Amino acid sequence: MKKLLLTILIAVLAVSLLAPLCVSALSVGESETVYRTDNYSLTTLVNNGKVYGVSFSETYFGSSGIAVTVELYSQTGLVIDFPLNASNLTSEQLAVRNKLVEIFDWIDARVKRVDSVANTQYDGANGNPLSDVSKYNVASYGTEIEIDADIYKMLEISQEMYAVTNGAFNPATYRLVDLWGFSSRIYSNGDFGLPYDRQVTSEEFFADGYPLPDQKYVQAFSNSSFTDFSSSAVVLREDTANGKYYVAKNVQPVTVYGDIYQQWIDLGGGAKGYVVDLVKQYLAEKCPDSLFYVD
Repeated sequence: MKKLLLTILIAVLAVSLLAPLCVSALSVGESETVYRTDNYSLTTLVNNGKVYGVSFSETYFGSSGIAVTVELYSQTGLVIDFPLNASNLTSEQLAVRNKLVEIFDWIDARVKRVDSVANTQYDGANGNPLSDVSKYNVASYGTEIEIDADIYKMLEISQEMYAVTNGAFNPATYRLVDLWGFSSRIYSNGDFGLPYDRQVTSEEFFADGYPLPDQKYVQAFSNSSFTDFSSSAVVLREDTANGKYYVAKNVQPVTVYGDIYQQWIDLGGGAKGYVVDLVKQYLAEKCPDSLFYVD
């Protein structure tokens, strides 16, 4: 516990010390040229007519619309001193551009991979879960499901934060979040299909606000045993011999007005930071001599 808190403190201190450098780097660009791939665009960073790096910024995590931004600056081992969209590149410049595309292809695919297993969405046509998180959410008490390694790691980290914050950080409050209308199911999709949803259209929701929920739902979804996110409630298991990961739901459902509700979780509070750490680790290994910024 002390080691984790020390790590967090060091990380916060490092961000504070590096912040002026990052702000300076982000504020000097005067013009931009764009090189487009099939999945994203790369912007050449220019200052006083001199190219000094490249910027990648794309939106992920479904209707949440969270941007992942990466800036990679020219260094000895990766010289970025030319517009990426230029048509008369030398063989050396083409090799650099190909390497940059390879790097950002990996980042784009990796973020999409995490997004695909961590989102809370369902197939609108038949209600089937579309991710490991949504599979957990529909699972019944006592059920164990196989999950992706990324979800396993995010659940581990989230349980550590749940313990460190004495429950202040809690992905298992997602039923409450949904009840009050702050989930993407409501504010993005206008999907009012559950018994506790208030009968308004999506247009009314945005224009007039969402009516207050029934207090019985608030009490049921706030129950401490129902929102338990400890390792004894959300049970993780790693099968090291076969390289597989599992999570079991050891949380009793609640019943309101005859309807049964399973515990729901949402890892959105940590998924973005998890992705940033993955990208930083990859860049540190792929471009060990380069300076970069990830947000």
